[in-house]
Amino acid sequence: MYGSVLSPLLPLITAWTRRKGLDRTFIILTIAIAIALIADVANITLAFMQVNNLPVAHAYGLLEGILLITFFSYLLNWKNQTWTSVAIAYTLVYVADSIFLESIYSFNAWSRSLEALLMIGLCVMAFSMFYSREEDIFIEKSPHFWIVIGILTYFSGALFSFLLSTDMLSQSSERFYGSWILHNFSNVLKNIIFTIGLWRIRG
Repeated sequence: MYGSVLSPLLPLITAWTRRKGLDRTFIILTIAIAIALIADVANITLAFMQVNNLPVAHAYGLLEGILLITFFSYLLNWKNQTWTSVAIAYTLVYVADSIFLESIYSFNAWSRSLEALLMIGLCVMAFSMFYSREEDIFIEKSPHFWIVIGILTYFSGALFSFLLSTDMLSQSSERFYGSWILHNFSNVLKNIIFTIGLWRIRG
């Protein structure tokens, strides 16, 4: 759990060392990583204080989704109308779920699962673009390729935790942390892959 919370420090430090080479996609990604670290620290602090931390988790999921949609809009060269439509649709569904379907004081399994499926779909679109353009003969040298791999890795693993979250949260704290281990492992792996991708940026 603590490794998952602190793992964003790896890509953040790497982004700082490569700051001169960051384009707008990597700036958006770095902001998302920083917000993830802040949200995780806030969540664990509130949990130790025995304060419901789920409103923070709800807010983080919304910000994370919008930032990653923005990342992909730059990467896929979307028109502004496309970005606006996807971002607004995501926001409306997410907020509606948090307010009307699932309480803001409970885990929003539906909207987080929807976010995961959306991100997996965007990753597939990005891979299709990489291979259709054939701009990089050695695609593993592309920083963007590694970032998309990291996003896909996290949301593919976290999706199952999101879908089963209601059952997990009904368990004792010991069993909950054991069940949530797939999410934490996926998060750590994502940040390691992000670090590799950011390291490949020419600073």
